[in-house]
Amino acid sequence: MPYLPAEHEVREAIRGLAATRYFLSQLPEGKNRTMALILITDDAAFSRWMIRKALKDDNHELLEASNGLECLEMVATHSPDCILLDLLMPELDGFAVLERLRDQKSNIPAIVLSADIQESTRQQCKELGAFAMLKKPPKAPKIRNAIQQALRAKDADHH
Repeated sequence: MPYLPAEHEVREAIRGLAATRYFLSQLPEGKNRTMALILITDDAAFSRWMIRKALKDDNHELLEASNGLECLEMVATHSPDCILLDLLMPELDGFAVLERLRDQKSNIPAIVLSADIQESTRQQCKELGAFAMLKKPPKAPKIRNAIQQALRAKDADHH
């Protein structure tokens, strides 16, 4: 049986990540600086692991949520720079997450990852404000490229 941390250990780790992120944000641009805070939201642990593996060389700080409710909680507490979002999840699906982000007037780009690439699904995601949609399982270069485009678009909105 794999080790599962207690809830207080997880909270402590998250607080530590927030403190580290703040410290790193104070560093000048360069090799030691984290690129961006990316929130990976997928109920499948294997899918989250594959995405982490794809992004390991990009120097991003990665957060994970296993359902839509956790995703929205992390958005509220960590303000990620980009969200990678599965559509079919328990508690709150990706469509509902997109809807809530839109209702909150969030400017965090969400990249939807889904095996369902029907035009109607794509259209619904676009109408709900998704930045992009990638077919699952996405290839590493496609994820990295979509994140770079999303971060550039977000930066352009700020300037």
